[in-house]
Amino acid sequence: MGKSKTIRLIQVLFFLYLLFFLFCLAYSVFTYNNEGGSAIIRKVAFAYIWRKALILFIDYLIPLQVSGVLISYSLFFKFKEKEGGASAYLPFHKLINPNLTLLLLLTLIYIVLLSGFLPLFNRKQSEAEYVSRVALDLLREAEIEKKEGNTERAIKLLDIYLSIDKGNEEIARRRDIYRVDMAEDNREKQVVEAAAEPALLSRVAASGQNASDLIEKAREYYAEEDYFSAHFYAALALEIATERSLIIAARGIERDALKELSSILPTGADKEALKLFLEKKEGFQAFTEERFFDAYYIFKELEENYPRDPDVLMYLEKSREKLKEESFFTEEAEKAVSLPGKGRILFKNESAEERVEIIAIERMVELSGDVFFKNVEVISFDSSGEINYHLHAPYGKLVNGHLNMNAMDSSQAGKYSPPDYWQGARSDLLPFHSIKLNPDRELLRRLSMDSQDLKGWDLMSLWQAREKIETYGLVAEKLDITLLLTLLKPFLFLILSLISISLGWSLRARYLARPPIIALLFIPLLPLVVFFLVVVISYGHKLLLGFLLLSLGFWPALITLCILESLLLMVSLLTLAAQKSE
Repeated sequence: MGKSKTIRLIQVLFFLYLLFFLFCLAYSVFTYNNEGGSAIIRKVAFAYIWRKALILFIDYLIPLQVSGVLISYSLFFKFKEKEGGASAYLPFHKLINPNLTLLLLLTLIYIVLLSGFLPLFNRKQSEAEYVSRVALDLLREAEIEKKEGNTERAIKLLDIYLSIDKGNEEIARRRDIYRVDMAEDNREKQVVEAAAEPALLSRVAASGQNASDLIEKAREYYAEEDYFSAHFYAALALEIATERSLIIAARGIERDALKELSSILPTGADKEALKLFLEKKEGFQAFTEERFFDAYYIFKELEENYPRDPDVLMYLEKSREKLKEESFFTEEAEKAVSLPGKGRILFKNESAEERVEIIAIERMVELSGDVFFKNVEVISFDSSGEINYHLHAPYGKLVNGHLNMNAMDSSQAGKYSPPDYWQGARSDLLPFHSIKLNPDRELLRRLSMDSQDLKGWDLMSLWQAREKIETYGLVAEKLDITLLLTLLKPFLFLILSLISISLGWSLRARYLARPPIIALLFIPLLPLVVFFLVVVISYGHKLLLGFLLLSLGFWPALITLCILESLLLMVSLLTLAAQKSE
Protein backbone atom coordinates (compact mmCIF):
# COMPACT_ATOMS: atom_id res chain seq x y z
CA MET A 1 0.00 0.00 0.00
CA GLY A 2 2.63 2.51 1.13
CA LYS A 3 4.97 1.56 -1.67
CA SER A 4 2.37 2.21 -4.35
CA LYS A 5 1.58 5.67 -2.90
CA THR A 6 5.28 6.59 -2.81
CA ILE A 7 5.74 5.45 -6.39
CA ARG A 8 2.71 7.49 -7.44
CA LEU A 9 4.18 10.63 -5.83
CA ILE A 10 7.58 9.98 -7.45
CA GLN A 11 5.93 9.57 -10.83
CA VAL A 12 4.05 12.85 -10.57
CA LEU A 13 7.11 14.75 -9.31
CA PHE A 14 9.39 13.24 -11.97
CA PHE A 15 6.94 14.16 -14.71
CA LEU A 16 6.72 17.76 -13.47
CA TYR A 17 10.51 17.98 -13.01
CA LEU A 18 11.15 16.71 -16.53
CA LEU A 19 8.53 18.96 -18.07
CA PHE A 20 9.84 22.05 -16.29
CA PHE A 21 13.49 21.26 -17.09
CA LEU A 22 12.63 20.94 -20.79
CA PHE A 23 10.89 24.30 -20.54
CA CYS A 24 14.01 25.80 -18.87
CA LEU A 25 16.22 24.32 -21.59
CA ALA A 26 14.00 25.72 -24.36
CA TYR A 27 13.98 29.12 -22.65
CA SER A 28 17.78 29.03 -22.30
CA VAL A 29 18.24 28.24 -26.00
CA PHE A 30 15.76 30.95 -26.99
CA THR A 31 17.39 33.66 -24.87
CA TYR A 32 20.85 32.63 -26.05
CA ASN A 33 19.90 32.96 -29.71
CA ASN A 34 18.06 36.26 -29.22
CA GLU A 35 20.15 37.97 -26.56
CA GLY A 36 23.31 36.24 -25.47
CA GLY A 37 24.47 34.55 -28.65
CA SER A 38 26.58 37.49 -29.75
CA ALA A 39 28.13 37.88 -26.29
CA ILE A 40 29.12 34.23 -25.63
CA ILE A 41 31.89 32.61 -27.65
CA ARG A 42 31.25 29.30 -29.32
CA LYS A 43 33.63 27.27 -27.15
CA VAL A 44 31.56 27.80 -23.99
CA ALA A 45 28.12 28.20 -25.61
CA PHE A 46 26.92 24.57 -25.24
CA ALA A 47 27.82 24.30 -21.56
CA TYR A 48 26.52 27.83 -20.97
CA ILE A 49 23.04 26.91 -22.27
CA TRP A 50 22.82 23.72 -20.20
CA ARG A 51 24.03 25.44 -17.01
CA LYS A 52 21.52 28.24 -17.46
CA ALA A 53 18.72 25.65 -17.71
CA LEU A 54 19.95 23.89 -14.56
CA ILE A 55 20.22 27.19 -12.65
CA LEU A 56 16.63 28.09 -13.57
CA PHE A 57 15.48 24.61 -12.55
CA ILE A 58 17.12 24.79 -9.09
CA ASP A 59 15.99 28.41 -8.53
CA TYR A 60 12.33 27.49 -9.05
CA LEU A 61 12.45 24.03 -7.50
CA ILE A 62 10.47 25.02 -4.37
CA PRO A 63 7.26 26.13 -6.17
CA LEU A 64 7.68 23.16 -8.54
CA GLN A 65 7.96 20.75 -5.61
CA VAL A 66 4.96 22.28 -3.82
CA SER A 67 2.87 22.10 -7.01
CA GLY A 68 3.79 18.45 -7.54
CA VAL A 69 2.86 17.39 -4.00
CA LEU A 70 -0.34 19.45 -4.12
CA ILE A 71 -1.43 17.91 -7.42
CA SER A 72 -0.58 14.39 -6.24
CA TYR A 73 -2.62 14.54 -3.04
CA SER A 74 -5.56 16.42 -4.51
CA LEU A 75 -6.05 14.40 -7.71
CA PHE A 76 -4.13 11.15 -7.90
CA PHE A 77 -4.56 9.46 -4.54
CA LYS A 78 -7.66 7.35 -3.88
CA PHE A 79 -9.12 7.87 -0.45
CA LYS A 80 -11.28 4.72 -0.65
CA GLU A 81 -10.73 1.15 -1.60
CA LYS A 82 -12.99 -1.83 -1.81
CA GLU A 83 -12.88 -4.43 0.91
CA GLY A 84 -15.26 -7.36 0.69
CA GLY A 85 -17.34 -5.65 -1.97
CA ALA A 86 -17.81 -2.42 -0.02
CA SER A 87 -15.84 0.85 -0.17
CA ALA A 88 -13.87 1.73 2.93
CA TYR A 89 -11.90 4.88 3.78
CA LEU A 90 -8.10 4.53 3.87
CA PRO A 91 -6.35 5.57 7.08
CA PHE A 92 -4.55 8.84 6.39
CA HIS A 93 -1.32 7.62 8.00
CA LYS A 94 -1.08 4.92 5.33
CA LEU A 95 -1.08 7.63 2.70
CA ILE A 96 1.37 9.99 4.39
CA ASN A 97 3.95 7.98 6.35
CA PRO A 98 5.98 6.53 3.40
CA ASN A 99 5.99 9.88 1.64
CA LEU A 100 7.41 11.72 4.67
CA THR A 101 10.62 9.73 4.24
CA LEU A 102 10.62 10.61 0.54
CA LEU A 103 10.19 14.34 1.33
CA LEU A 104 13.10 14.24 3.78
CA LEU A 105 15.26 12.58 1.14
CA LEU A 106 14.25 15.17 -1.46
CA THR A 107 15.08 17.94 1.04
CA LEU A 108 18.59 16.54 1.48
CA ILE A 109 19.01 16.42 -2.30
CA TYR A 110 17.79 20.01 -2.51
CA ILE A 111 20.37 21.08 0.10
CA VAL A 112 23.14 19.51 -2.01
CA LEU A 113 21.87 21.23 -5.15
CA LEU A 114 21.44 24.57 -3.37
CA SER A 115 24.74 24.71 -1.48
CA GLY A 116 26.96 22.77 -3.87
CA PHE A 117 25.86 22.62 -7.47
CA LEU A 118 24.05 25.97 -7.77
CA PRO A 119 27.07 28.08 -6.65
CA LEU A 120 29.30 26.01 -8.94
CA PHE A 121 27.00 26.57 -11.92
CA ASN A 122 26.79 30.30 -11.17
CA ARG A 123 30.59 30.55 -10.95
CA LYS A 124 30.96 28.73 -14.25
CA GLN A 125 28.39 31.03 -15.87
CA SER A 126 30.23 34.09 -14.59
CA GLU A 127 33.52 32.69 -15.88
CA ALA A 128 32.00 31.92 -19.28
CA GLU A 129 30.61 35.45 -19.57
CA TYR A 130 33.94 36.94 -18.48
CA VAL A 131 35.97 34.75 -20.86
CA SER A 132 33.65 35.75 -23.68
CA ARG A 133 34.05 39.46 -22.88
CA VAL A 134 37.83 39.15 -22.90
CA ALA A 135 37.84 37.16 -26.14
CA LEU A 136 35.49 39.56 -27.94
CA ASP A 137 37.60 42.50 -26.75
CA LEU A 138 40.60 40.80 -28.35
CA LEU A 139 38.69 40.50 -31.64
CA ARG A 140 37.68 44.15 -31.58
CA GLU A 141 41.22 45.24 -30.77
CA ALA A 142 42.58 43.05 -33.59
CA GLU A 143 40.23 44.71 -36.08
CA ILE A 144 41.34 48.15 -34.94
CA GLU A 145 45.03 47.21 -35.22
CA LYS A 146 44.45 45.81 -38.70
CA LYS A 147 42.72 49.01 -39.85
CA GLU A 148 45.62 51.05 -38.50
CA GLY A 149 48.09 48.91 -40.43
CA ASN A 150 49.51 47.00 -37.45
CA THR A 151 49.00 43.58 -39.02
CA GLU A 152 51.60 41.82 -36.89
CA ARG A 153 49.94 43.03 -33.68
CA ALA A 154 46.53 41.98 -35.02
CA ILE A 155 47.88 38.46 -35.71
CA LYS A 156 49.19 38.20 -32.13
CA LEU A 157 45.79 39.22 -30.75
CA LEU A 158 44.04 36.61 -32.90
CA ASP A 159 46.52 33.98 -31.68
CA ILE A 160 45.58 34.85 -28.09
CA TYR A 161 41.88 34.65 -29.00
CA LEU A 162 42.39 31.19 -30.52
CA SER A 163 44.15 30.06 -27.35
CA ILE A 164 40.83 30.83 -25.59
CA ASP A 165 38.37 29.75 -28.30
CA LYS A 166 40.26 26.78 -29.71
CA GLY A 167 39.02 25.32 -32.97
CA ASN A 168 37.25 28.46 -34.19
CA GLU A 169 37.80 28.01 -37.92
CA GLU A 170 36.40 31.40 -38.86
CA ILE A 171 38.91 33.28 -36.70
CA ALA A 172 41.71 30.93 -37.78
CA ARG A 173 40.95 31.77 -41.44
CA ARG A 174 40.96 35.48 -40.60
CA ARG A 175 44.37 35.09 -38.95
CA ASP A 176 45.73 33.25 -41.99
CA ILE A 177 44.46 36.05 -44.26
CA TYR A 178 46.26 38.58 -42.07
CA ARG A 179 49.45 36.52 -42.34
CA VAL A 180 49.19 36.49 -46.14
CA ASP A 181 48.62 40.25 -46.12
CA MET A 182 51.66 40.80 -43.90
CA ALA A 183 53.82 38.60 -46.15
CA GLU A 184 52.74 40.59 -49.23
CA ASP A 185 53.47 43.87 -47.43
CA ASN A 186 56.94 42.62 -46.52
CA ARG A 187 57.64 41.59 -50.12
CA GLU A 188 56.53 44.99 -51.40
CA LYS A 189 58.75 46.68 -48.84
CA GLN A 190 61.74 44.58 -49.88
CA VAL A 191 61.13 45.43 -53.53
CA VAL A 192 61.02 49.15 -52.74
CA GLU A 193 64.20 48.93 -50.68
CA ALA A 194 65.98 46.96 -53.39
CA ALA A 195 64.96 49.51 -56.02
CA ALA A 196 66.18 52.39 -53.89
CA GLU A 197 69.53 50.82 -52.93
CA PRO A 198 71.44 51.46 -56.21
CA ALA A 199 70.53 55.11 -56.09
CA LEU A 200 72.09 55.55 -52.65
CA LEU A 201 75.45 53.91 -53.53
CA SER A 202 76.74 54.25 -49.96
CA ARG A 203 76.55 56.40 -46.87
CA VAL A 204 79.90 57.91 -47.86
CA ALA A 205 78.80 59.01 -51.33
CA ALA A 206 75.69 60.58 -49.87
CA SER A 207 77.85 62.72 -47.59
CA GLY A 208 79.80 64.17 -50.55
CA GLN A 209 83.18 62.51 -49.81
CA ASN A 210 85.21 60.85 -52.57
CA ALA A 211 87.52 57.84 -52.55
CA SER A 212 90.74 59.88 -52.81
CA ASP A 213 89.94 61.89 -49.68
CA LEU A 214 89.09 58.75 -47.72
CA ILE A 215 92.32 57.01 -48.76
CA GLU A 216 94.32 60.06 -47.70
CA LYS A 217 92.62 60.01 -44.27
CA ALA A 218 93.34 56.31 -43.95
CA ARG A 219 97.06 56.94 -44.65
CA GLU A 220 97.21 59.71 -42.07
CA TYR A 221 95.69 57.53 -39.36
CA TYR A 222 98.00 54.64 -40.33
CA ALA A 223 101.04 56.91 -39.99
CA GLU A 224 99.77 57.93 -36.52
CA GLU A 225 99.44 54.20 -35.65
CA ASP A 226 95.67 54.53 -35.26
CA TYR A 227 95.03 51.26 -37.07
CA PHE A 228 91.36 51.05 -36.15
CA SER A 229 90.59 54.38 -37.90
CA ALA A 230 92.85 53.54 -40.82
CA HIS A 231 91.01 50.28 -41.41
CA PHE A 232 87.68 52.04 -41.11
CA TYR A 233 88.39 54.74 -43.71
CA ALA A 234 90.03 52.30 -46.12
CA ALA A 235 86.89 50.13 -45.98
CA LEU A 236 84.71 53.21 -46.67
CA ALA A 237 86.88 54.08 -49.68
CA LEU A 238 86.38 50.60 -51.12
CA GLU A 239 82.61 51.17 -51.08
CA ILE A 240 82.74 53.99 -53.64
CA ALA A 241 86.09 53.60 -55.42
CA THR A 242 85.76 52.99 -59.16
CA GLU A 243 89.34 53.57 -60.43
CA ARG A 244 91.67 50.56 -60.30
CA SER A 245 94.52 52.51 -58.70
CA LEU A 246 92.30 53.76 -55.86
CA ILE A 247 90.90 50.28 -55.22
CA ILE A 248 94.41 48.82 -55.02
CA ALA A 249 95.55 51.59 -52.63
CA ALA A 250 92.53 51.18 -50.35
CA ARG A 251 92.93 47.40 -50.20
CA GLY A 252 96.61 47.79 -49.33
CA ILE A 253 95.92 50.13 -46.42
CA GLU A 254 93.06 47.90 -45.19
CA ARG A 255 95.31 44.82 -45.33
CA ASP A 256 98.21 46.49 -43.54
CA ALA A 257 95.96 47.96 -40.83
CA LEU A 258 94.34 44.57 -40.21
CA LYS A 259 97.77 42.95 -39.97
CA GLU A 260 98.87 45.46 -37.32
CA LEU A 261 95.62 44.93 -35.40
CA SER A 262 96.14 41.15 -35.48
CA SER A 263 99.54 41.51 -33.89
CA ILE A 264 98.26 43.37 -30.84
CA LEU A 265 94.97 41.50 -30.20
CA PRO A 266 94.43 37.87 -29.19
CA THR A 267 93.07 35.70 -31.96
CA GLY A 268 90.87 32.64 -32.34
CA ALA A 269 90.12 30.57 -29.27
CA ASP A 270 92.35 32.68 -26.98
CA LYS A 271 90.41 35.83 -27.83
CA GLU A 272 87.01 34.21 -27.27
CA ALA A 273 88.12 32.55 -24.02
CA LEU A 274 89.43 35.83 -22.65
CA LYS A 275 86.21 37.66 -23.57
CA LEU A 276 84.01 34.95 -22.02
CA PHE A 277 86.08 34.85 -18.84
CA LEU A 278 85.94 38.63 -18.32
CA GLU A 279 82.16 38.82 -18.92
CA LYS A 280 81.44 35.84 -16.66
CA LYS A 281 83.58 37.45 -13.95
CA GLU A 282 81.58 40.68 -14.27
CA GLY A 283 78.28 38.79 -14.02
CA PHE A 284 79.44 36.72 -11.04
CA GLN A 285 80.59 39.85 -9.23
CA ALA A 286 77.18 41.49 -9.82
CA PHE A 287 75.44 38.37 -8.48
CA THR A 288 77.58 38.18 -5.31
CA GLU A 289 76.95 41.90 -4.70
CA GLU A 290 73.17 41.16 -4.99
CA ARG A 291 72.83 43.31 -8.08
CA PHE A 292 70.53 40.69 -9.58
CA PHE A 293 69.19 42.97 -12.33
CA ASP A 294 72.71 43.56 -13.69
CA ALA A 295 73.66 39.89 -13.25
CA TYR A 296 70.57 38.72 -15.13
CA TYR A 297 71.19 40.91 -18.16
CA ILE A 298 74.90 40.01 -18.29
CA PHE A 299 74.19 36.26 -18.26
CA LYS A 300 71.21 36.74 -20.58
CA GLU A 301 73.50 38.25 -23.23
CA LEU A 302 76.11 35.56 -22.64
CA GLU A 303 73.48 32.85 -23.14
CA GLU A 304 72.76 34.16 -26.65
CA ASN A 305 76.45 33.79 -27.60
CA TYR A 306 77.33 30.75 -25.44
CA PRO A 307 74.08 28.76 -25.07
CA ARG A 308 75.83 25.60 -23.77
CA ASP A 309 78.16 27.09 -21.19
CA PRO A 310 77.15 25.50 -17.84
CA ASP A 311 78.27 28.47 -15.71
CA VAL A 312 76.25 30.90 -17.84
CA LEU A 313 73.12 28.74 -17.68
CA MET A 314 73.43 28.15 -13.94
CA TYR A 315 73.86 31.79 -12.95
CA LEU A 316 71.23 32.95 -15.44
CA GLU A 317 68.69 30.70 -13.73
CA LYS A 318 69.84 31.79 -10.27
CA SER A 319 69.54 35.45 -11.25
CA ARG A 320 66.06 34.85 -12.68
CA GLU A 321 64.92 33.14 -9.47
CA LYS A 322 66.26 35.99 -7.33
CA LEU A 323 64.50 38.54 -9.52
CA LYS A 324 61.18 36.74 -9.03
CA GLU A 325 61.43 37.58 -5.33
CA GLU A 326 61.56 41.30 -5.97
CA SER A 327 60.31 41.89 -9.51
CA PHE A 328 58.74 40.32 -12.59
CA PHE A 329 59.09 40.52 -16.35
CA THR A 330 56.80 42.80 -18.35
CA GLU A 331 56.48 40.18 -21.12
CA GLU A 332 55.15 37.57 -18.66
CA ALA A 333 52.61 40.03 -17.30
CA GLU A 334 51.45 41.11 -20.78
CA LYS A 335 50.91 37.50 -21.78
CA ALA A 336 49.07 36.66 -18.56
CA VAL A 337 46.69 39.62 -18.38
CA SER A 338 45.53 39.09 -21.95
CA LEU A 339 43.88 35.89 -20.67
CA PRO A 340 40.63 35.63 -18.67
CA GLY A 341 40.65 35.99 -14.91
CA LYS A 342 38.85 37.84 -12.13
CA GLY A 343 37.85 41.41 -12.91
CA ARG A 344 37.17 44.62 -11.00
CA ILE A 345 38.78 43.99 -7.61
CA LEU A 346 38.38 46.78 -5.06
CA PHE A 347 39.22 46.60 -1.35
CA LYS A 348 40.69 48.37 1.67
CA ASN A 349 44.16 47.24 2.73
CA GLU A 350 45.51 48.17 6.17
CA SER A 351 49.30 48.43 6.36
CA ALA A 352 51.77 49.02 9.14
CA GLU A 353 52.35 52.49 10.59
CA GLU A 354 48.55 53.10 10.73
CA ARG A 355 48.41 53.46 6.96
CA VAL A 356 45.37 52.49 4.90
CA GLU A 357 45.40 51.77 1.16
CA ILE A 358 42.48 51.64 -1.21
CA ILE A 359 43.48 49.23 -3.98
CA ALA A 360 41.69 48.85 -7.31
CA ILE A 361 42.71 46.15 -9.80
CA GLU A 362 41.19 45.85 -13.27
CA ARG A 363 42.04 42.17 -13.74
CA MET A 364 43.60 39.32 -11.75
CA VAL A 365 44.89 36.32 -13.72
CA GLU A 366 46.37 33.10 -12.34
CA LEU A 367 48.85 31.47 -14.72
CA SER A 368 51.19 28.53 -14.02
CA GLY A 369 51.05 29.08 -10.27
CA ASP A 370 51.70 32.85 -10.49
CA VAL A 371 49.18 35.66 -10.02
CA PHE A 372 49.40 38.74 -12.25
CA PHE A 373 47.42 41.98 -12.15
CA LYS A 374 46.50 44.53 -14.80
CA ASN A 375 45.99 48.27 -14.24
CA VAL A 376 46.62 48.63 -10.51
CA GLU A 377 45.67 51.90 -8.79
CA VAL A 378 46.51 52.57 -5.13
CA ILE A 379 45.71 55.50 -2.84
CA SER A 380 47.39 55.48 0.57
CA PHE A 381 46.19 57.53 3.56
CA ASP A 382 47.83 58.11 6.92
CA SER A 383 45.99 58.23 10.27
CA SER A 384 45.11 61.90 9.80
CA GLY A 385 43.53 61.29 6.37
CA GLU A 386 46.37 62.88 4.39
CA ILE A 387 47.38 61.17 1.13
CA ASN A 388 50.78 59.46 1.31
CA TYR A 389 50.83 58.55 -2.34
CA HIS A 390 48.52 57.90 -5.28
CA LEU A 391 49.94 55.66 -7.99
CA HIS A 392 49.03 53.67 -11.08
CA ALA A 393 50.90 50.64 -12.39
CA PRO A 394 50.16 48.94 -15.72
CA TYR A 395 51.08 45.54 -14.28
CA GLY A 396 51.56 43.86 -10.93
CA LYS A 397 52.36 40.46 -9.51
CA LEU A 398 51.63 38.66 -6.24
CA VAL A 399 55.07 37.92 -4.73
CA ASN A 400 55.26 36.40 -1.23
CA GLY A 401 52.00 38.02 -0.16
CA HIS A 402 52.99 41.41 -1.63
CA LEU A 403 51.56 43.36 -4.54
CA ASN A 404 54.76 43.91 -6.53
CA MET A 405 54.70 46.56 -9.28
CA ASN A 406 58.39 46.49 -10.19
CA ALA A 407 58.11 45.38 -13.85
CA MET A 408 61.24 44.98 -15.98
CA ASP A 409 62.06 44.03 -19.56
CA SER A 410 63.51 40.53 -19.93
CA SER A 411 65.64 41.34 -22.98
CA GLN A 412 66.67 44.98 -22.68
CA ALA A 413 68.79 46.09 -19.74
CA GLY A 414 67.67 49.22 -17.95
CA LYS A 415 64.13 49.15 -19.36
CA TYR A 416 61.61 49.21 -16.52
CA SER A 417 57.89 49.87 -16.14
CA PRO A 418 57.63 51.25 -12.58
CA PRO A 419 54.40 52.70 -11.20
CA ASP A 420 53.43 56.22 -12.19
CA TYR A 421 53.20 58.25 -8.97
CA TRP A 422 50.45 60.81 -9.51
CA GLN A 423 50.76 62.19 -6.00
CA GLY A 424 53.08 61.73 -3.03
CA ALA A 425 56.57 60.36 -2.64
CA ARG A 426 57.62 57.05 -4.06
CA SER A 427 60.26 56.58 -1.36
CA ASP A 428 57.68 54.75 0.78
CA LEU A 429 57.66 51.78 -1.57
CA LEU A 430 61.24 51.79 -2.84
CA PRO A 431 63.20 49.89 -3.98
CA PHE A 432 60.68 47.29 -5.15
CA HIS A 433 57.41 49.28 -5.43
CA SER A 434 55.78 46.59 -3.28
CA ILE A 435 52.76 46.64 -0.91
CA LYS A 436 51.98 44.01 1.72
CA LEU A 437 48.47 42.62 1.08
CA ASN A 438 46.19 41.53 3.91
CA PRO A 439 43.79 39.32 1.89
CA ASP A 440 45.27 36.02 0.79
CA ARG A 441 45.15 34.62 -2.73
CA GLU A 442 41.83 32.83 -2.25
CA LEU A 443 40.10 35.86 -0.74
CA LEU A 444 41.39 38.12 -3.52
CA ARG A 445 39.29 36.09 -5.95
CA ARG A 446 36.26 36.64 -3.74
CA LEU A 447 36.83 40.39 -3.64
CA SER A 448 36.23 40.61 -7.39
CA MET A 449 33.16 42.62 -8.37
CA ASP A 450 32.39 39.72 -10.73
CA SER A 451 31.72 37.66 -7.58
CA GLN A 452 29.92 40.32 -5.55
CA ASP A 453 26.45 39.12 -6.51
CA LEU A 454 27.37 36.22 -4.17
CA LYS A 455 25.57 33.70 -6.39
CA GLY A 456 28.79 31.77 -6.82
CA TRP A 457 29.46 31.47 -3.08
CA ASP A 458 28.62 28.22 -1.33
CA LEU A 459 27.52 28.06 2.32
CA MET A 460 31.01 27.34 3.63
CA SER A 461 32.53 30.27 1.71
CA LEU A 462 29.80 32.61 2.94
CA TRP A 463 30.32 31.51 6.53
CA GLN A 464 34.14 31.78 6.41
CA ALA A 465 34.14 35.17 4.68
CA ARG A 466 31.48 36.92 6.79
CA GLU A 467 33.92 37.80 9.59
CA LYS A 468 36.66 38.98 7.20
CA ILE A 469 34.78 40.78 4.49
CA GLU A 470 34.13 43.97 6.46
CA THR A 471 37.86 44.33 7.16
CA TYR A 472 38.42 44.99 3.47
CA GLY A 473 35.83 47.74 3.20
CA LEU A 474 32.94 45.70 1.82
CA VAL A 475 29.39 45.58 3.18
CA ALA A 476 29.04 42.55 5.45
CA GLU A 477 25.24 42.84 5.69
CA LYS A 478 24.85 41.86 2.05
CA LEU A 479 26.76 38.66 2.68
CA ASP A 480 24.89 38.00 5.94
CA ILE A 481 21.44 38.30 4.37
CA THR A 482 22.52 36.03 1.53
CA LEU A 483 23.71 33.46 4.07
CA LEU A 484 20.45 33.65 6.04
CA LEU A 485 18.27 33.32 2.94
CA THR A 486 20.34 30.35 1.76
CA LEU A 487 19.79 28.66 5.12
CA LEU A 488 16.06 29.48 4.88
CA LYS A 489 15.40 27.74 1.55
CA PRO A 490 15.71 24.08 2.73
CA PHE A 491 13.27 24.87 5.55
CA LEU A 492 10.80 26.35 3.06
CA PHE A 493 11.26 23.33 0.79
CA LEU A 494 10.25 20.87 3.53
CA ILE A 495 7.67 23.00 5.35
CA LEU A 496 5.77 24.03 2.21
CA SER A 497 5.85 20.44 0.95
CA LEU A 498 4.22 19.27 4.19
CA ILE A 499 1.64 22.05 4.09
CA SER A 500 0.89 21.24 0.43
CA ILE A 501 0.06 17.65 1.51
CA SER A 502 -2.51 18.95 3.97
CA LEU A 503 -3.90 21.47 1.51
CA GLY A 504 -4.01 18.96 -1.32
CA TRP A 505 -5.80 16.41 0.84
CA SER A 506 -8.32 19.03 2.00
CA LEU A 507 -9.07 20.04 -1.61
CA ARG A 508 -8.99 16.49 -2.99
CA ALA A 509 -11.43 15.63 -5.73
CA ARG A 510 -14.20 13.16 -4.74
CA TYR A 511 -13.62 10.35 -7.18
CA LEU A 512 -12.80 6.66 -7.25
CA ALA A 513 -11.48 6.14 -10.78
CA ARG A 514 -10.24 9.35 -12.44
CA PRO A 515 -10.13 13.10 -11.69
CA PRO A 516 -12.81 15.36 -13.17
CA ILE A 517 -12.10 17.25 -16.40
CA ILE A 518 -12.61 20.65 -14.76
CA ALA A 519 -9.88 19.92 -12.21
CA LEU A 520 -7.46 18.93 -14.97
CA LEU A 521 -8.04 22.22 -16.80
CA PHE A 522 -6.82 24.20 -13.80
CA ILE A 523 -3.61 22.20 -13.32
CA PRO A 524 -1.42 24.41 -15.64
CA LEU A 525 -2.40 27.48 -13.59
CA LEU A 526 -1.53 25.88 -10.27
CA PRO A 527 2.31 26.30 -10.53
CA LEU A 528 1.85 30.01 -11.31
CA VAL A 529 -0.34 30.52 -8.25
CA VAL A 530 2.07 28.51 -6.08
CA PHE A 531 5.04 30.46 -7.46
CA PHE A 532 3.39 33.75 -6.49
CA LEU A 533 2.63 32.47 -2.98
CA VAL A 534 6.20 31.19 -2.50
CA VAL A 535 7.58 34.56 -3.62
CA VAL A 536 5.35 36.35 -1.11
CA ILE A 537 6.40 34.01 1.71
CA SER A 538 10.10 34.34 0.81
CA TYR A 539 9.83 38.11 0.60
CA GLY A 540 8.17 38.26 4.00
CA HIS A 541 11.04 36.26 5.49
CA LYS A 542 13.54 38.53 3.77
CA LEU A 543 11.92 41.67 5.23
CA LEU A 544 11.89 40.19 8.73
CA LEU A 545 15.47 38.89 8.58
CA GLY A 546 16.74 42.13 7.02
CA PHE A 547 15.13 44.18 9.77
CA LEU A 548 16.59 41.96 12.51
CA LEU A 549 20.01 41.93 10.84
CA LEU A 550 20.26 45.71 10.59
CA SER A 551 18.77 46.42 14.01
CA LEU A 552 20.13 43.59 16.18
CA GLY A 553 22.92 41.93 14.20
CA PHE A 554 23.64 38.58 12.58
CA TRP A 555 23.33 36.20 15.52
CA PRO A 556 19.91 37.43 16.74
CA ALA A 557 18.66 37.18 13.14
CA LEU A 558 20.03 33.62 12.83
CA ILE A 559 18.48 32.54 16.15
CA THR A 560 15.15 34.07 15.14
CA LEU A 561 15.31 32.22 11.82
CA CYS A 562 15.85 28.89 13.58
CA ILE A 563 13.03 29.48 16.06
CA LEU A 564 10.60 30.70 13.39
CA GLU A 565 11.24 27.79 11.05
CA SER A 566 10.98 25.30 13.92
CA LEU A 567 7.54 26.73 14.79
CA LEU A 568 6.43 26.60 11.15
CA LEU A 569 7.65 23.01 10.87
CA MET A 570 5.67 22.12 13.98
CA VAL A 571 2.57 23.79 12.55
CA SER A 572 2.93 21.91 9.27
CA LEU A 573 3.19 18.59 11.13
CA LEU A 574 0.13 19.48 13.24
CA THR A 575 -1.87 20.19 10.08
CA LEU A 576 -0.97 16.71 8.86
CA ALA A 577 -2.02 15.18 12.16
CA ALA A 578 -5.36 17.02 11.95
CA GLN A 579 -6.24 15.51 8.56
CA LYS A 580 -8.98 12.91 8.43
CA SER A 581 -9.30 9.91 6.23
CA GLU A 582 -12.75 10.98 5.00
